[in-house]
Amino acid sequence: MTTASRTTRSERTEADARREWPMEAYMSDWRLFRRLSDENRVTAEHILQSRRWPRRKAILRVADFGCGDGMLIQALLVQSPTRITTVHLVDPDSELLEQAKSRVREIPSVSDLQATLARAEDVVRDITRKTDAALAVHLVYLLKENELRKLLGGLTPGCPFFIVMDERKSIFSKLWKKTAPKYYRRTMRAREIIESLDGDAYAVEKTEFDTHLDRPSNSRGELEEAVISLLCYKDFVGFDKETQSWIKSTISEYTVSGKVVCNCACYEILRR
Repeated sequence: MTTASRTTRSERTEADARREWPMEAYMSDWRLFRRLSDENRVTAEHILQSRRWPRRKAILRVADFGCGDGMLIQALLVQSPTRITTVHLVDPDSELLEQAKSRVREIPSVSDLQATLARAEDVVRDITRKTDAALAVHLVYLLKENELRKLLGGLTPGCPFFIVMDERKSIFSKLWKKTAPKYYRRTMRAREIIESLDGDAYAVEKTEFDTHLDRPSNSRGELEEAVISLLCYKDFVGFDKETQSWIKSTISEYTVSGKVVCNCACYEILRR
C-alpha cells in the first residue's frame, strides 16, 4: 500500500508565486542588482517623506506586502524618525519570508513582529485593519490584473497604501517592451487601473523619484550578465547578438556618471 503525498495550500501558493518569476535565476539576480543599487535606501527615504506617510502618531504599525527578503522594510525601519514597533510581513515564499523576519528582528524598536505566508491580495483586508501604513514595493509586476484589483479592493479605509513601481520612462519600461512584453503589458495595465480608481472611493497621489545602479559593465562576465538579465527580466545570454547590442546601447542611454538611472513612481493610495 502506498501513501499519496499531499500538497498543502501554502506549498501551492508558493509554487504559484514562483511561476510568476520572469526567469529561473530571478532571485539571485535581484539580490545582486540591489547590492549594486541604492534602491532600498532611496525608496525608503521617499516613502518616509511622502505626504500621506503618518506623522501624528508617536508609534507606528507598518505592513509590507510582498516583502521579499526584507531589505526594503529594514531600510525604512532604520531611517524612520518615528518609532515603528509593529511590523507585519507578507510574502508567499517561505524562504524569503524567513529572511525578512531575520532582518526585522535586528531592529531594536520592533517589539511586535508578525509574518504571514500568503499572497498579498488574500490577506490585505484583515492586515490593513490593524496597521497605520502599508507598502507594496515593486510587487505589481508579479500580480495578474484580477489580483491587483483584489488587492486594491481589499484596502481598509484610512490606511495609506504605498505602491512603488517603475515609471513609464524608466529603463525597465523601455527594455521590457522588447525583452519582457508580458511584464511590460502588466505594468502598463497596473498604472491604468491605479490611475483610474474611483475618485469618490480613493484618493490617489503620484510622485516620482530616481534610484541608481552601478553600470553593469563595471562588473565582468557572469556578474555583468546577471545584472543585465534583471534589467531585462529575461536571461541576457538567450538573446541574439543584435538584441544584446541594443540592450547595452539602451543601458548607455540611461547612464550618467557611471550610474544607471532607474525612474520610479510612488502611488500614495488612500481608500476613503
